[in-house]
Amino acid sequence: MIAGNAPDGISRALVCRHFDGSQRDVQVEWETKMYEAATRDLDLLGGGNEQPMVCSVGDRTVVYNKCADLILMVCGSGIMDELVLLEVLNALLSVLRLLIPKGGPSVSGVLDQYAKVVLAIDEMVCAGSIELLDPGKILQMSALKWDKRPKEKEERRASTTDKNASRDK
Repeated sequence: MIAGNAPDGISRALVCRHFDGSQRDVQVEWETKMYEAATRDLDLLGGGNEQPMVCSVGDRTVVYNKCADLILMVCGSGIMDELVLLEVLNALLSVLRLLIPKGGPSVSGVLDQYAKVVLAIDEMVCAGSIELLDPGKILQMSALKWDKRPKEKEERRASTTDKNASRDK
């Protein structure tokens, strides 16, 4: 989960991915618990700490990090211990730094690059399994998917234009 103060000034989740098949109300409850646990610890430390931290929420381990006005959180259970989750968090932070070079990761940067951030997260974790952690490869794979969309649109436009031109004759 990537959370921060949205443009309206309210703290909220900006990007979330759930892989347990739970209902939306259960997901929102979980996001709230995870956010409260992370912000409580950050408030105790004065909020200036930008080092990764670990906490437990229920039976899950949460690794989180404050980065500018964002809070990045990764959680897992079972074999997903804090070391594995830390690797995922570091990869996510590296990807955000590459996607948002001007001023570094921020709420406005995540919102501006939202589609690319979501694609990158989908390349990192698929159906709850960690797929890629190399930031360069993550961006390369998500760029391939991103580049397909405009080409498909251009092809559709070209075929529509060809059909219209043949009708006009």
